[in-house]
Amino acid sequence: MPTPVLHGGRIHAAAGDRHLHVLDAATGELLERVEIGAVVSMAAPAAEDGILYTAGLYDEPRVVAYDMAARTTAWQTPVPQADSGLDDVPPAVSEGIVVTTSHRDLG
Repeated sequence: MPTPVLHGGRIHAAAGDRHLHVLDAATGELLERVEIGAVVSMAAPAAEDGILYTAGLYDEPRVVAYDMAARTTAWQTPVPQADSGLDDVPPAVSEGIVVTTSHRDLG
């Protein structure tokens, strides 16, 4: 369900299968499937300066930065406090600062 990011003639779509799917925008051909290790159910990725940011849940909730030009994962940061919601809210990015929200069970 997340809205994809168009960059450099490629469509970058995060998905519920723990992957980032990169497609050729002109042909729809799958160029690569990048393991991000997290489920992204509804949160659209954000992009700034050629870096795509997404967040999700799986064994370990995390925020992932993907360099769209180099086609590699730039970094991943675990968010162990997140119990839910990290995959539902798009991250906001400004000047390299990534902000997102999640739910933490305090009970």
